Amino acid sequence: MEFSAETFNKYALGAVAIISMIVGPWVQWKIAKRQAKLQEDVAARQAALQEAIARRQVADSVASKRLAWIGELRVDLASLIRLFTSYFESHYMLLNHAKTYEEVWTHGLTMKDHLMQSATLATLIELRLSGEDPTHQGLLKKINLLRAFVQKVELKEITPDQMSTWHTLRTGVLAEGRQLLEGEWERVKRGEV
Repeated sequence: MEFSAETFNKYALGAVAIISMIVGPWVQWKIAKRQAKLQEDVAARQAALQEAIARRQVADSVASKRLAWIGELRVDLASLIRLFTSYFESHYMLLNHAKTYEEVWTHGLTMKDHLMQSATLATLIELRLSGEDPTHQGLLKKINLLRAFVQKVELKEITPDQMSTWHTLRTGVLAEGRQLLEGEWERVKRGEV
């Protein structure tokens, strides 16, 4: 058998055809496998991104509600302290500076009005706070101590010691309230849900 260039071309083309029949599908299978893996990776990254976006949206929603809650709590605490201050210190001024009730009661509130409004504000604050959070419970405890003190003081005879106790209790409520509000603000900054 004679081996000519034409015969060589036939065998070479046949060998290339056989090799391409084996290698071609194998290469296509490898490419398809890699594309499937890439699509899975893209889908996983998209799912993770969607989850992160959803978490961020929830955190933003909670943060806006928490900021409103912080503002409302701050107003209620300030109103409660103002009310107690007006009630307690105006009686002290009346007793120690011989002013008349008309000069002292700038807002025209009676003792009963002050106690009723303070009870309402204390209840609003209590409803805004969590029954489980120790910081919230600390604030409620300080508010209740202040309310009990104001209610039991005999307003006809306010002593300097009672004024000192009043200022200590008031400062305790303010400090506890400030700590609670700062803690909640930190939660907002961290994006806690």
